[in-house]
Amino acid sequence: KQKTTATKQLELYKLPPIIVIQFKRFSHENGLHQKIETFVKYPIKELNLNAFSTADQQEAIYDLIATSNHIGSIYGGHYIAYAMHRMSNKSKWYRFDDSCVTRVKSEDLEQDIVSQDAYLLFYIKRDILNPLVTV
Repeated sequence: KQKTTATKQLELYKLPPIIVIQFKRFSHENGLHQKIETFVKYPIKELNLNAFSTADQQEAIYDLIATSNHIGSIYGGHYIAYAMHRMSNKSKWYRFDDSCVTRVKSEDLEQDIVSQDAYLLFYIKRDILNPLVTV
């Protein structure tokens, strides 16, 4: 078999109001199981999907509203979540760790939420979020 050059491309015809992104954090190859702990930088604000949208004039800006994180190994660990709570025209972030809920200080937001432990990201379309809150 001869190798050829290929291009992998993703286009979204109609953008959904909420996008869920799942990182592949576990590897199972040749009987070996590992957790993938590669750090992936992702935005809390302004995830711009315009380059992936085929629709003209469509707003494609998203803001993060929640994450699910896995701490530990492939054989055991613990899940925690971060979520934004919308109140009037402001937002506050909270950490959910079993029955313990704590507020994330605004100065710690980037450090706490953008983590190598992130497993799931939940983004909401800005034109849906804007009438409700400023991030």
